[in-house]
Amino acid sequence: MNIVFRNKLFFFLVLFLSEGVYAQLQQTLFADLGKNNLSEKWSMQLGSESNYKIADWNFNLLLQTNLISEQERDFIGYGLEVGKQVLIKEKPFTFSAFHQEKYLSKELLENNSGIKMSFSHKQADFIFGGNYRVISYTKKTIEERGYAPGENTRIIETGNLMYRLGYWLKPRENIWNVSSYLTNYNFLLIEQETNPMVYLNAQYTRAKGPKFFAQLWYTSAGFFNIQVNYFGVLFRTGVTWQF
Repeated sequence: MNIVFRNKLFFFLVLFLSEGVYAQLQQTLFADLGKNNLSEKWSMQLGSESNYKIADWNFNLLLQTNLISEQERDFIGYGLEVGKQVLIKEKPFTFSAFHQEKYLSKELLENNSGIKMSFSHKQADFIFGGNYRVISYTKKTIEERGYAPGENTRIIETGNLMYRLGYWLKPRENIWNVSSYLTNYNFLLIEQETNPMVYLNAQYTRAKGPKFFAQLWYTSAGFFNIQVNYFGVLFRTGVTWQF
């Protein structure tokens, strides 16, 4: 674990363990089971999302690891996000900035940084944003292959649109609910805007207890050509606690 990553984790742990009158901690744990055209076998990942709210600020820490996978690395990556809620014409909007690091393989590392804006209206959710992507060799790979200082060892994607559009079947406060979404990002995965994903979400919230949820994701390899360009499916199940 490098020093920068360790310092970022320490910063967020301090925030999560601190106390405040308006502070709230939400913890989500989930498991993914999925398959796509690039893999011969089903894979399984474990993920964690820690959300710390204090006043109008939100701090998110994302972690994900492989449990069953064809990849050589167990640790997939992490994400950090900071957001602030503001009122625009008496309606709450959340503006956030994020950074993610994800291992694509033993040799390749993907970095994503960007901004997002989210808001809700009745039973509908809207998120729009943009990200900047860099795919590069890991430091160890660069040293092993003997690349000279200043030699190009990365690919830069300067702009990509992010979106998530969703609708809830019932009012949000209902103890059980179902929603559907169209998006191009999923936890530590950010696709190009022309590679959409759709998913169904079902959840049950116990009175003064945790929330249980299950999701079915369907990924295409081209813009709205789901039947022709099938790419993969993912089943996710998890639980969320509020403290």
